[in-house]
Amino acid sequence: MSGNPGLADTVSNAALKDLVDTCLRLGELSPSALSDIGVSLQTLENPQLRCPEAVLIDVWQWLDRHSKRPALGLEIGSVINPAAKGLLASWVSQANNLGEALTIFRDNIALMSPSESWTFAKEGDNCVLEFQLAVEKGYPNMAIERSLAALVTWGRALCGVSLDIEKAEFAFTLPADTELYEAIFGDNLHFGAAHNRLILRKPLLNLPVLSGNEFLKAMMAQAARQALVKQPSCSERVLAEIANAYEVGSALTIDAISNALSLSRQTLYRKLKQEGCEFKSLLEQFKKEQALLLLQSDRLNVTSAALSLGYKDSSSFTKAFKRWYGVTPKQYLSAGDL
Repeated sequence: MSGNPGLADTVSNAALKDLVDTCLRLGELSPSALSDIGVSLQTLENPQLRCPEAVLIDVWQWLDRHSKRPALGLEIGSVINPAAKGLLASWVSQANNLGEALTIFRDNIALMSPSESWTFAKEGDNCVLEFQLAVEKGYPNMAIERSLAALVTWGRALCGVSLDIEKAEFAFTLPADTELYEAIFGDNLHFGAAHNRLILRKPLLNLPVLSGNEFLKAMMAQAARQALVKQPSCSERVLAEIANAYEVGSALTIDAISNALSLSRQTLYRKLKQEGCEFKSLLEQFKKEQALLLLQSDRLNVTSAALSLGYKDSSSFTKAFKRWYGVTPKQYLSAGDL
């Protein structure tokens, strides 16, 4: 399913949230750095949305340029973040055994990312797990490290036992420090190999998954099928990009949003028209919802809220607010509720 065209240019919010949350905890990212990159923490909290893959790549490239940790990708992959557990991870967690969990993961990885793929092959008493990442898109080696380490980390967590890796191969040069590699993959390590591969004994595939549940697995499978078919509409993607632009202080204009979506202005107009809406109405919808959040937060007065939402003065904001809610911002604040 990794070739699903509807997922070709997006990754799950869970995938980006997992990376961002872990790097924030490790001190490798900061809110200001995320703002510079163009990542909206608010938007990441919505599990129903997907984000452009380019944003995920930008985060990886930023980490590759700025991190001083010798094996940051391995550290990220060694952490399981329950708060960023998406649909695919939830589905995998309901499998009967490790082999089934890996099969679900392999066949449906497009739910997480369109640029990752795994293949499994049995060679004698071993099972060979080969990983591929579209490095031509700009992913650094640490992204490969993360995915390989994450597979081992999740396997151990699902089965509650250590997964002894017979051999680990990496298609990049020997790093300066292999201590963390050995802690995760064992001491049979090979760098500069033709492929990124993990080799383990076939009996490990029969290990039961501790959280396996047939009923929940069926529910997750149905939800996954729906997610693979129904992708966010253009209007939903526009709203997400408006929220992202607002949080990082970018312009709330159709040109800025169309650029963020890698669409021409004319194409965006056309797609929105096909859905029966227009950019102006979506922007107003966002401002309407955001206006209440600003006033309720007690962080901004009416004038500051107006400027925050792009109004030239409080008078224009007041007129819009009264049109939306039937009262002025000051009346709303005085009443405490609508």
